[in-house]
Amino acid sequence: MSTTTNWKALLGPGILFATTCIGVSHLVQSTRAGADYGNSLWWIIILANLLKYPFFEFGSRYAAVTGRSLIAGYAAHKRWWLVMYFVLMLITMFTVTAAVSFVTAAMVGQFIGLAIDPVLLTGLLLAAGIILLQVGKFKSLDFSAKVITIVLTITTLVAFVLALGQPSQANTLTVDQLFSDGSVLFIVALMGWMPTALDLSSWNSLWTVEKMQSMIEKPTVNQVLKEFALGYVLSAVMALLFMVMGERMFFGKGVILSDNSVVFAGQIVSIYTEVIGAWVYPIVSIAAATTMIGTMLTILDGYSRASVEVVSLLARRTKASIYSDVLAKVLLSGVAMVIVAGFSTRMKSLVDLATSISFLIAPFIAWMNLKLVFGRDIPVEHRPGRFLQVLSALGLIFLIGFSIWYLWILFKN
Repeated sequence: MSTTTNWKALLGPGILFATTCIGVSHLVQSTRAGADYGNSLWWIIILANLLKYPFFEFGSRYAAVTGRSLIAGYAAHKRWWLVMYFVLMLITMFTVTAAVSFVTAAMVGQFIGLAIDPVLLTGLLLAAGIILLQVGKFKSLDFSAKVITIVLTITTLVAFVLALGQPSQANTLTVDQLFSDGSVLFIVALMGWMPTALDLSSWNSLWTVEKMQSMIEKPTVNQVLKEFALGYVLSAVMALLFMVMGERMFFGKGVILSDNSVVFAGQIVSIYTEVIGAWVYPIVSIAAATTMIGTMLTILDGYSRASVEVVSLLARRTKASIYSDVLAKVLLSGVAMVIVAGFSTRMKSLVDLATSISFLIAPFIAWMNLKLVFGRDIPVEHRPGRFLQVLSALGLIFLIGFSIWYLWILFKN
């Protein structure tokens, strides 16, 4: 098998990662960044993507070298790491799933144009997602992600080009405005899922292992890392595009993004139709709905896959049953629905809660991933080079520093 064939066959894990990222963090948070802060936070988006990159890359690197997931690596290195990862995952998984699925329901409801209760629609979408993933398994997720990414990229680029035709009213905020307590709280929420929650780095490794097992010839470590980088860069570019669209469409126009999911979805779509024309409605609504469906599917698969892996390792089982996977998805969806019902009229509050929690646990995940790729499982020739070493050190300082700042602001008030 040639290198080119290997590369094409490997496409999947990085695309799945991009599909996971280009959801709430982009459609909601990046758009809010542009709408509320104009062009002032572009550097925050770039900085978060850059400084968190090593810790996501380590997931793909570890899987490519060892043929095991990061979760298996945690268990092999120190068993208490596995327990800590499980606790951290439990803290985030239900709020994350609730936030993603709730926003998905809002966008799908806007697309189909029917007055369906968003909580009910959330439940229907989660049920449909479970059925799709259980029937089609990884192949359906892999195929869906590629189709969704193509549709999303095309529609978003069209919407972005159209948005550039609108006059910019953005003014860069002063340092005092940008780093006021309220702004820092939002910046942390923005970075929490930019490009996505750091604990999801284990999913890269799980998807990479799954993909490698389905291939006739094992890809090289460099091929795996290049494929992941492709998805990562795509996600980072999309975040900036959504920020610019938020700035051009909302900033300075006196529009306040609603905390109600249905109203928010309508705002995202209607502002384009009002400014550009009704003909753009299908483009924007398809992009929004497609974005969130892809993210919801990867969230369902990723958390259930990780949960089953953790429980199997804790129970010292070599293989989990198919029923464990179904149970994980049903339990995840059920608890998420309870949270959605509680936040049915407070979508932004739910998103900020989920993203902020994700950011606060990020330093722990980053530290474990860093220790793992420089541990005994990774030969010296496959360990990160000097650039990634420096970048990961800066990233760890960045994550810890902003977490402390966030907690200080939170508790002093």
